[in-house]
Amino acid sequence: MGGEDIGMAVVLGGITLGAAAIVGGIITGIVRSFQRQKLVELVQRERIALIERGTDPEKLPALSDHALALAFGNGAVDERIQAARRRQGLLISGLVLTFFGVGLGTFLGFIAGDHMWGVGLMPLSIGLALLLGSRVVKAPA
Repeated sequence: MGGEDIGMAVVLGGITLGAAAIVGGIITGIVRSFQRQKLVELVQRERIALIERGTDPEKLPALSDHALALAFGNGAVDERIQAARRRQGLLISGLVLTFFGVGLGTFLGFIAGDHMWGVGLMPLSIGLALLLGSRVVKAPA
């Protein structure tokens, strides 16, 4: 295996890593958009239910002043919710990086042969560390 082959494998690995980061960012944006949409829907349903029960619409706070909307928009939520979000983020990131490391190692092992599969050990170990971190983060009592 020549230096040119190794260089090509490293370039392909870099392109794959960049593509995975971009796709992950796009997927994260889409998921957050759906979460915000669901939150707005829940706030609106609550308003409608209150109005149906006879609450005067003039006495209800504006949608932008609702506690859920404010908490979600500002990130000012209680510690339990923050810990759950942090745990979920670590878990997702860990899974993505773990499988990316396995895939990259397998890919480079087939393409470049020899010991190039070892390149996949770096994202694999980071992914496993994030998975471990997701188990360590606990909600406050």
